[in-house]
Amino acid sequence: MVIGLPSPPTIIEEDMHVCEVPIVNSHILNESSPASFCSTILPLESLPTISAELSVDKPNKCLFNLEELPFDCLTGEEYRGHGVDLTDGIIYLTTYRLFIFTNESCYSFINCPVRLIDSIEIKDNIYLYIQCKDMRSFRLIFFTTEKCSYWLNELNKLISVPLCLDNLFAFKFALSKTNQERSLRDRFNDEFTRLQLDSYPWRLTEINRKYELCTSYPEFCIVPSAITDDELFEVAKFRSYRRFPTIVW
Repeated sequence: MVIGLPSPPTIIEEDMHVCEVPIVNSHILNESSPASFCSTILPLESLPTISAELSVDKPNKCLFNLEELPFDCLTGEEYRGHGVDLTDGIIYLTTYRLFIFTNESCYSFINCPVRLIDSIEIKDNIYLYIQCKDMRSFRLIFFTTEKCSYWLNELNKLISVPLCLDNLFAFKFALSKTNQERSLRDRFNDEFTRLQLDSYPWRLTEINRKYELCTSYPEFCIVPSAITDDELFEVAKFRSYRRFPTIVW
């Protein structure tokens, strides 16, 4: 018995081929459930099952328990739909990612941010080709034109130019993190320490605060500790665009 929402997939590792079998139900949820970064992949037997006594022509709109997703949603990430096939695999779609989960292994999956998708093309009515900006590509095969068109439309909605920037996942994620905002100086100090430049012969200078000395340099720069800020100021006078010597990476 096959159960779920439009287009259950299976993945063939050679060419990342995804194949669909017929489905009998659909699930739609407009609520969001922010959580932490994706860190856990659940085995297929722990994934949700849905009653198969529903007509294909009259899809059942019911709530989906976000806690049963095989990944943790990011803050601001919203569930858009999924297709379930207990013998082949599952495809999930959120405002942030396209997630394809196969039963070949509980660790076999594709996790692709939707904004990483460069183009989507439908061929022969049942083939969906997805090309990513990082050179990855996926091929999905559907048994019906309707299911193929459904996922094409859903994905195109997410990758198209938004009418309002506030609708982008990146903005919702950023707005939800305002209470955890750190200063630019704090973040730069972390990077300063990570690069192991927080000791002799280097130091951190704020001579370019508000970009007053050099408009093309950051506010915080790493320079030799033996050189004072006064010396840097004088040196900058004789350099193109006042670009004094500093570490870049």
